[in-house]
Amino acid sequence: MLKLYKHMKKKAFTLVEMLVTLGILAMVVVMVSGLANFTAGRLRSAQIKILNDSIRRALDEMAVRMNNANDEATIGGTSVYGFKAYDSSPNQMVVIVSKGETGSTVCTYFGLADNSLKTAQNNCSGDLLHSTDLSSVGSSLTPEKVHIKTFDLTGYKPMTDPSNTKFIPKLAVKITAVSANDINDEVNLATTFTMDGENTRNMVSIPNPEYTAAP
Repeated sequence: MLKLYKHMKKKAFTLVEMLVTLGILAMVVVMVSGLANFTAGRLRSAQIKILNDSIRRALDEMAVRMNNANDEATIGGTSVYGFKAYDSSPNQMVVIVSKGETGSTVCTYFGLADNSLKTAQNNCSGDLLHSTDLSSVGSSLTPEKVHIKTFDLTGYKPMTDPSNTKFIPKLAVKITAVSANDINDEVNLATTFTMDGENTRNMVSIPNPEYTAAP
């Protein structure tokens, strides 16, 4: 019995050994936790870059069309000169009217549908002013892993009557996007479009208008 007691006593941990073991375990936990946080941070940064790049590409596409807003059409029973914003749900979209390569009138729509920014074109003979229309015929400007939460069209100053317009029409756009997964990475981007001055002059019927900035 005495030998067994001495053997067990020899195999038991001393206080110093237990403290050292606990210290090592604590270091391992800290290292693993730090690695997990680092990995999550890198993933979040990568997702934010994807969101920013996706929104910027969509805004660049809109900018190209806005620079060519040089024609007029009747859309949904309303005269549109260059472009028009529809900011009431489910009509959160912009319609841009331009002359095609053959001189025909082309209407380009940008809007929010199915958690995506979509675009579509037609010859302005019929309108696509609802998200359901864009959902069925539009092509997406943003990837599936990017969800667009809002497509706000603020600061809108349209041309409503070319006979007395003396300002450059403008449109402020704000887009909010998140990842399709559960990462907390909401991104907001905003920009302001103004109609090209030459395009405006071509549509205004008064001679030598003195333009002022749109309020």
